[in-house]
Amino acid sequence: MMPFFPLRKIKRNGKYLLFGALLVVVGVAAYLEYVATNTWSDVDDGQQKDQTGCAKPAFESQNRDHLSKQDVVWSSKYVPQPWRQEYKGQANLHVFEDWCGTSVASLRKNPHYPLYPHSRITVKKLAVSPNWKNYGLRIFGYIHPFTSGEFLFAVASNDNCEFWLSQDENPENLRLRAHVGKSGEEWTAPGEYSKYTSQISTPVLLQQQRRFYFELIHKHNDHGTDHVELAWRLNKAGMQFELIDSSALSLYTAESSLKMSDVSHIPQTVASHVALPLEKTEVPHHGAAMLREDPRDTFFKMPLLDKFRLWSVLPECSYNPSYTVKDRPIGRYQGLQFVHLSYVYPNDYTRLTHMERDNTCFYQMKPFYFEMYGFSHYMRLDRAEEKDQVFRDIDDYGEGWKDIRARGRAGQVEFEKQDKRNLTTRMTTWSTNRGNSSLTRWTRRA
Repeated sequence: MMPFFPLRKIKRNGKYLLFGALLVVVGVAAYLEYVATNTWSDVDDGQQKDQTGCAKPAFESQNRDHLSKQDVVWSSKYVPQPWRQEYKGQANLHVFEDWCGTSVASLRKNPHYPLYPHSRITVKKLAVSPNWKNYGLRIFGYIHPFTSGEFLFAVASNDNCEFWLSQDENPENLRLRAHVGKSGEEWTAPGEYSKYTSQISTPVLLQQQRRFYFELIHKHNDHGTDHVELAWRLNKAGMQFELIDSSALSLYTAESSLKMSDVSHIPQTVASHVALPLEKTEVPHHGAAMLREDPRDTFFKMPLLDKFRLWSVLPECSYNPSYTVKDRPIGRYQGLQFVHLSYVYPNDYTRLTHMERDNTCFYQMKPFYFEMYGFSHYMRLDRAEEKDQVFRDIDDYGEGWKDIRARGRAGQVEFEKQDKRNLTTRMTTWSTNRGNSSLTRWTRRA
């Protein structure tokens, strides 16, 4: 028995069957295309999500790096140290030797900084000039105001320095108050507090009978006279800056009994870890200093004030400048030592400070003139505390000498010694003049 198969109907309706089969094929093809499209779309979406997920952390990382360079927030790490009354009169000083660079930022790159200094000593006032090369200093402790009121702080150094002061005795509240430069090209003479606007702080309100934590960081290279000093004054007219001495200082902690490996007491603060962001004008991309933008480049374009506006403003007087050389002949090229910079009031910091380092190279000063007109004219170094004596003790010359000072003249001391053969030996010494470092006339001619 043959199965039922409508062959005749298929022959009669073949065209309809062919049309239906074609529709089925087209439908299946459309379905497969749809499925394939959705599959690749899902794959693309997944890849895009993965890429977006990777790009977002990278973008956030870039933002964090950018913020870390500009607005870094450092969490201070320190162990509170008990303060004692006997800490007054000194401040802690840490020395980091043999480290090149002129900026404080270069000192922070030292792996030993700030926990492992080469030496830990104390200072009695905030003015240091050790006459070293390639070193960094970190002076820290407490400042004790002598009265309550608003204070101004001023720093001067060669090369860069930073002064940080807390609002109280807590190192976490440190704020940058004043500094000399950021790039390492800036420097000042000793006691020169008006060369840069950043040298003098804004008024800081301090209270008597309280102590305020501070840090003074200094970096010096191998050129020039090294020094750093911090001065203060009340924010009142007519007050002069004075160095902060032992009467207003105290230690953060005593380190004399500690080993160099004991570092848990050393405070790690925002001052010791955060570098100041450099301005665009300080580090040019091209590296040429002569192409660096500077306000002094266009200062000459400022219109001059009409001289009629200045009439009768100040009382008239004869022009007699104090820096002119009188009653003294000037030798050839000697006039270079008597050049004085013009002063502008109020100080707009338009002096040619960028030429000072070059001047020391072009016009090399002889030691004789440098002693007369150099930094020694502005700075006096502390001498070792010695017993005030005009003459040396007899014991310094050994045994057997007899003092015959009565026979001596002013500035002259005579000693004589008699041996076993009754031979007398006489020795005469000459001392320096009392009150100054000049020698006597006889010694000068000797």
